[in-house]
Amino acid sequence: MMADIFSSFDDHNSVFMSMYILMWLCSLLVLAIFNMSIWTNTNRFTYLLSIPKNVISSQVTRSFGLKLGGFTNFMAALFASLLVLNLLGLVPYVFSDTSHLAMTLSLSIPLWMSLIISSAILNPSSTAAGLLPAGAPALLNPFLVLVETVSILVRPITLSIRLAANMSA
Repeated sequence: MMADIFSSFDDHNSVFMSMYILMWLCSLLVLAIFNMSIWTNTNRFTYLLSIPKNVISSQVTRSFGLKLGGFTNFMAALFASLLVLNLLGLVPYVFSDTSHLAMTLSLSIPLWMSLIISSAILNPSSTAAGLLPAGAPALLNPFLVLVETVSILVRPITLSIRLAANMSA
């Protein structure tokens, strides 16, 4: 039974169903759908389920390019999982796990770090050039590089906090 207005944000409040079981089931469902072509014959149902995956994959490929290999499939599966988890958060008395700061940080920091490290490895000169704004005075260059580095390092933390605050509001 709900004790106050904020008990719907308590993740241990299991009035109707446990979100942990739903999260595992949704993750397994997304994995099964995205890998369905491996264990089923191609038919209309498989084709209909592959349409959203192909749309998401084409959007990710257009944004990130083809240099990151399996990153497009990972982003497509992550998008589908987050979509299902956010839709489950709309069910009354079910706490949305995506409004937790721990979940947003655990998703944003590894993804951000993988993109930063891969860009530094694949194109180090462009990554270093991105730290210095164009047309900056020569005396301010070391300070501007330091400020830009700090802003890049703080970005996933601030975005995670904003996302968690917006989801819980």
